Amino acid sequence: MSEIEHGLQLVIMPGQRPPAWQRHMYEIAFETWRSVWEDTANEIENFPKKVYSNDFTRQDEIIAVFRGDDCTSLGFWSELDLSFEASRADQYFQSWDASSLNQLTKYGTNIGKYSYLTIPRSYRRWSKEVGVPLTDLHIGILGLRFLDSECIAMPVTTRNNKKMNFVCTRGGAEIIKKDVMQYGSEVDLMTWYRHTVKLNKEIEYLAQRLWVNKLDFKQTRRNNVSREAPTYTI
Repeated sequence: MSEIEHGLQLVIMPGQRPPAWQRHMYEIAFETWRSVWEDTANEIENFPKKVYSNDFTRQDEIIAVFRGDDCTSLGFWSELDLSFEASRADQYFQSWDASSLNQLTKYGTNIGKYSYLTIPRSYRRWSKEVGVPLTDLHIGILGLRFLDSECIAMPVTTRNNKKMNFVCTRGGAEIIKKDVMQYGSEVDLMTWYRHTVKLNKEIEYLAQRLWVNKLDFKQTRRNNVSREAPTYTI
């Protein structure tokens, strides 16, 4: 596999009001997310059929992998303190009962919420060309984001009909509760703790390289730099 040949670039953007140099990538990421989830909404029983942008804009971060002007995968990251009832009442936890939330927070209440893993249909078979599964690669990247935070846990509600419970297990997630019904389908309530995150050998090298060379809006803000988007990729 050649990362240079495939031209992948990890980009971290805010949920809204990205810096000027990220605006083009932000718009592509949004349209990719909206297109995929409009299709997905028609596949899931009782899932809202209208996809509104606030599910995108309310996130702390949009974590996306690009190949040129194509967004090959993306996911959302937000941080919550579950000691607040307002956080525990987040729609994300609609299927999490009190016992599951208590287990999630057994080491602490600061959590990193990962959601909306998105891979466009045109790239779902591209994994064979890249040599790594894009779902596993993106889960690995989210694991690195989690470890880069001060969060204690990173929960996930998996769609079992898409075998995401197996993907998350490969990445080190632990099951809190199995086979919960949500939108007419079985899901597992799972979480990573800091000591459970693992990058399997298949994706570790590429995930680490992408993470080290990421284009992060926070770094730009810290440096107070206004610039054009860098052109390098790995």
